[in-house]
Amino acid sequence: NITRGEVDAEVAKMTGRMGNRVPPERLAQLREQISQQATENLVIRTLLLDAVTKENISVSDQEIDTALAELTNSLPAGMTLQTIMEQTGLSTEEFRKNLSLDLSVNKLITNHTGEVTEPTAEEVSAFYEENKARFDMPESVSARHILVEVKADDTEADKAAKKAKAEEIRKELVGGADFAALAAEKSDCPSKAQGGNLGTFARGQMVPAFEEAAFSLQTNEISQVVETQFGYHIIEVLKHDQPKTMGLDDVKERIGRILKSQKRQQAVQNFIETLKAKASITYPES
Repeated sequence: NITRGEVDAEVAKMTGRMGNRVPPERLAQLREQISQQATENLVIRTLLLDAVTKENISVSDQEIDTALAELTNSLPAGMTLQTIMEQTGLSTEEFRKNLSLDLSVNKLITNHTGEVTEPTAEEVSAFYEENKARFDMPESVSARHILVEVKADDTEADKAAKKAKAEEIRKELVGGADFAALAAEKSDCPSKAQGGNLGTFARGQMVPAFEEAAFSLQTNEISQVVETQFGYHIIEVLKHDQPKTMGLDDVKERIGRILKSQKRQQAVQNFIETLKAKASITYPES
């Protein structure tokens, strides 16, 4: 039996994962749809766990520890397992238990679907031709800058002094000063920790005045002092890439991963449909 309470708990988890991405009024509209998906999730989970039990599939503590280490290494900077547990409301013991169940189900599915084969060169090429637009690269620049910040309560005299400071910094750079060292010493932007490096960006990602200056510079050229709402910037473009479509050789490994993932998802879905066909699943009329 799957109880209403279990469905409600699953709904709460699903809506919790949505966070602030979906407005409350929209969540209310989607609640019935989310409830149906939550019920389906619990049905599938029950079928898979029943099959794990029937086939005596188990997972060792060492396998769980290895999976935890792999998960930890794959997390983005600033994210920890503790953060994930806090977000999902799980204790360490519950997290390990859920991971153990996931690993057991993976073993079960592998036993029944076999190893998913690598996509062929023909499959990769066909995917590329059908999805070329996905591999379009817009015009972009890689740049670094030094910012002399202007604050909301600065007077005109303050602004003039800060612009003069920016002009002096620019003179130092044109004279051959080390950009990264000068950024670390004099920039008011957090990027100072990376020598002023802002990474790579396309049009539309920066404020207009900054963007116009950056995209008009030659590689390794130092800009004039550029004024934005943040203050006064001195910009250097490190690389300027024109728009292009990435070639098949550039993306074939990525396509291979996409296709293999799709094959695995399809194999899993086929296995789940087989379990459903063998089971008796009934729903209350209400």
